[in-house]
Amino acid sequence: MRTITLFLVILLVSACARQQSSFDAGMVVSLTGNYSPLLESARNGALLAAEEINSREGREVNLVVRDDNSRGEVTLEMVQELIEEGIDYLIMATTSGAYLEAADYINSKNVLVLSGTVSSDELKGLDDNLIRLTVNISLYADHLADYAIRQQIKSATIVYDENNRSYADTMATAFTAEISEKIPAIRIQQVGFDSRVKPSYIDIARKIREQASDCVLLIASPFDTAYICQHIDEFDQLLLLSPWGVSRELIENGGRSVEGVVTYLEKGFLGDDPEYSRFVGNYRERFNEEPTYQSMVNYDAVYLLSGAIKSSGPDRPRDVFGFILEEGRFSGVNTDYIFDEYGDCSFELYPYTVRNGSFVRIE
Repeated sequence: MRTITLFLVILLVSACARQQSSFDAGMVVSLTGNYSPLLESARNGALLAAEEINSREGREVNLVVRDDNSRGEVTLEMVQELIEEGIDYLIMATTSGAYLEAADYINSKNVLVLSGTVSSDELKGLDDNLIRLTVNISLYADHLADYAIRQQIKSATIVYDENNRSYADTMATAFTAEISEKIPAIRIQQVGFDSRVKPSYIDIARKIREQASDCVLLIASPFDTAYICQHIDEFDQLLLLSPWGVSRELIENGGRSVEGVVTYLEKGFLGDDPEYSRFVGNYRERFNEEPTYQSMVNYDAVYLLSGAIKSSGPDRPRDVFGFILEEGRFSGVNTDYIFDEYGDCSFELYPYTVRNGSFVRIE
């Protein structure tokens, strides 16, 4: 009888421990609409992490996914829906503009948000509910500007999607400021388009041609970036990409026209260690496709959240937030994330180009 009683106690304690570290995580992601080619893989990365944790640790990480249709107003609706369902933890795989649509509501609630896509400088240094697994977009812009300066450009055209205004404005402003400081006489012009209505890539290309710049910075989704590159392929210009435009869909849709484009990315974009190889193998087996950087960063986000909840308990989002900030560092699949007191992230960026249909690091 004592043996049976002891066994039941052990089972009860074990069940309680699992329950205390189990949690629901809401994920708002663009699975349809203009940005879905890039962000569907983000959902897959998060789902893989949840499945691994559930299998390996015997805990229940329940990922509740909502599609915002790549529209900011829907992002807010999905966030409200998840929070009203009692979910305290959110992973946001949306544009910066879409997140800003929901930011005031999020900050009025006792919830914690993690995001590997929200990079607008408008969110830098804020006492909010957000942990960012990406650096401020101005840092990418500064690196791209410095690269362009080294190529001795004399003029530049910035092409941007008005549907992600916060992100685009931040990057365009930072890029312009950095170049203008070093080359005061430089001529910089802009071409805007709205991805919410089917853009005319012929018209965009015509405007770029008329401006006759020797450098073009594209701030757009992978799909739009690819088709713009196709229509300006015959132009002899330096092509720079924001990190937003980087994914396998860029190469699949752009083909030869995106060969030689230049961008700056995190070390984790190309993995070279056993942990990354394990992640890639598991992702391929589960989804029958190659992972993207967004797959990896959202995979990391689930593991970061899970580990913090395991240490702090699932019912106290502010304690989980505080634990992450106190630790200050998280080693992901192939990136070391360093967080400041606001939950903003920092890591090194490196130049990449497309060569023979693949992204390769520029040495």
